[in-house]
Amino acid sequence: MSVKRKLQKKYKNGEISKEEYAELLSKLENLGLVSGSEAPIEGSDIKVVGSKRVEGGKYGKVIVSGKFASNGDLSTNKLKVSGKADFSDDLNVDGEMKISGKVNVGGKVAVTSDAKIAGSLQAKSDIVSSGVLKVSGKVICGGDLVSDNLVNVSGKFESKSIQSTGKVMISGKIETAEDIIADNFNAKFAGGQIGGKIAAKTVLINFDERDRKIMKELESEEINKLDDFPSLARYLVKTFKSIGSSSSVFIHGKPPVLTVKGGVEGDTVTLDNAVVVGDVIGKEVIIGENTEITGTVRYSSSIHCPEKHTYTVEKI
Repeated sequence: MSVKRKLQKKYKNGEISKEEYAELLSKLENLGLVSGSEAPIEGSDIKVVGSKRVEGGKYGKVIVSGKFASNGDLSTNKLKVSGKADFSDDLNVDGEMKISGKVNVGGKVAVTSDAKIAGSLQAKSDIVSSGVLKVSGKVICGGDLVSDNLVNVSGKFESKSIQSTGKVMISGKIETAEDIIADNFNAKFAGGQIGGKIAAKTVLINFDERDRKIMKELESEEINKLDDFPSLARYLVKTFKSIGSSSSVFIHGKPPVLTVKGGVEGDTVTLDNAVVVGDVIGKEVIIGENTEITGTVRYSSSIHCPEKHTYTVEKI
C-alpha cells in the first residue's frame, strides 16, 4: 500500500483530521515521496493543472485549468473550469459554477448557486439550476433546462425545452425542440427557433421598449384632451424627449428574427422581428411591422398592430 493510500485510510478511520491529511500530503508531495496523480480522497479539494482522472464521489472544490475526467456521478462544492473537464455521468454542484473552458457531462447537471458559462457546456440530459444562470458562451442541453431563477443568455443556448419560474432573458441565439414556459420571457436582439410555444405572463420579443412607451402614450387619456395643434406638438416633443428616441434601427443592419413554431401566450404580448407559426393570445397585445403570424391574434383588453396585415384579429 502506498504512503498516500495509508494516509487516506487513516483519514477515513478518523485517526487524522482533514487539515492534517492535507498538510501531510502536501509535505510528502514536496519531498517527492508521493505522486500528485494518485486518486484524491472523497471530501478533499481537487486542483488540476496537468491531467487527472478520478472515480466519482463527493469532493470539495474542483478547479481545473488542465485536463480532467471522472468515472461515475460526481458531486462538488464548487466547480471552476478554465481547461477541459469530462464527467461520465451526473454532475452535482452544491455551490457556484464557472466555466470558461470546455465541459462535457454524460448525464444531468444540477447547480444550487449561480452559474456563469463563458466557455462551453454540453450535457446529455437535463440542466437544473437554482441560482442565476448566465450564458455568454455556448450551452447544449440534451434534456430540459429547469430553473427557479434568472436565465440570461447572450451567447448560444440549445435544449429540449425551458421550464422556469423566473425570468428568461435572451439577447443571443436560442434553439429549443419544445416549449418555453416562464414567468417572464424577454428576447431582445435575439434569433433562433422555438420548436413549441412560448407561455409567460409577459412575452417581449425583439420590440424596442421605447417604441412601446410611445405607442401607449399616444393612446393615453391626457393626449386625448389636447384639441389644438400647438399644445399637441409641445406635448409630443416633451414626451419623446423624456422617453428617448426610437432605436428600431439595429447597429449591424438587418435584425435577427426569432421563430416560434407553437404560438405565443401571455397576459402582455409584444412582438416584432418574429415569425409565429400558430396563434397569439393575450390580454394586451402589441405587434410590430416586422412580424409574421400564420394563426389568429386573440386579445381580451387591447390590440396595437399595423393597419395592413394578413393575420386575423379577434377579441375574446
